[in-house]
Amino acid sequence: MEYMLNELSLNHVQTKMQVYGLMENFVHAAVYAEQKLGLSNLRIDISLGKNLFDLSFLSNYSIGAWLGDFKVSKDLKDKFLIIVSSSPLITDCKLEKRFEEENCYFNDNLGQGLKAALICNTLCINFLTEECWNTNKLSVIHEYIENNDIIKCEEQICCFGNKYHVESHLDWLRKQKFEKLKDGKELWNNKSVFFPNLIFCSSVKQNLNRLGKSIDLANIIRRLQVLDEVAMEWKAGSFSYESVNNTKSIVIHPESQMTLDNYSAVRCFSLPNGERIVFSLHVICGNLRMHFYPDNQTREIYVGYIGPHLRTWLY
Repeated sequence: MEYMLNELSLNHVQTKMQVYGLMENFVHAAVYAEQKLGLSNLRIDISLGKNLFDLSFLSNYSIGAWLGDFKVSKDLKDKFLIIVSSSPLITDCKLEKRFEEENCYFNDNLGQGLKAALICNTLCINFLTEECWNTNKLSVIHEYIENNDIIKCEEQICCFGNKYHVESHLDWLRKQKFEKLKDGKELWNNKSVFFPNLIFCSSVKQNLNRLGKSIDLANIIRRLQVLDEVAMEWKAGSFSYESVNNTKSIVIHPESQMTLDNYSAVRCFSLPNGERIVFSLHVICGNLRMHFYPDNQTREIYVGYIGPHLRTWLY
């Protein structure tokens, strides 16, 4: 997912120490956003060049010069160099016409990066040169033509300039990705983004890959979202499915002893480390079932099976 540079935040500062702080914030925020939100390829306005190297916040001291500054740590420089940036802002030909015809203003200033973020429904990154950029959302005026009338309306653009801002967008981005989700295969490929607190065993992959965008997939997603929340909140004590049932919008069932005595083998799945465990706890997901295993030692939840109803002693 591409994200945009808010060029309005490229204000000049007074000292080199301020530049050091700006760059450190920017690098850590961008790297963290790529790791946590799955962002990649920072888009910049064509007027800024092909990359960030020629940008400067201080006379005669560009980002290129910052890269050559011996006072800047090698680790920070290396992290900066993994941030891929390129122009122009819009690469999708279907959106080029909108980009040409619409405008986006922040405090009466036209923002190209803000406009691109709005049109592409993505985030923008700010350099924290002024207090107004130290926020996770910017209120802008979106100007466009509809039925030959000029329409102006207020919009909110998600943005970030530090790690705290990035954290605030996790739920928003997951919602965006869920809305664009095509099928179970895409869910499997992005499982760590959608459900960062769950560990999926390889046995889940085959059945998920068979699912298209259906009511079954929607049911699975809703249950996994709740289970992911349960895993995130599990900080102490042994796992209690009864407690979860009483506090969350999910119903967890244990298998009966009769079923385990006769059919535990079909509920046995391999953890990522190769150890095979019986996954007794399960959740009904419409026509399908989801079996999981809570490890009371590590307080991690493993999802071992998502598929048709497994055989029990009753049927």
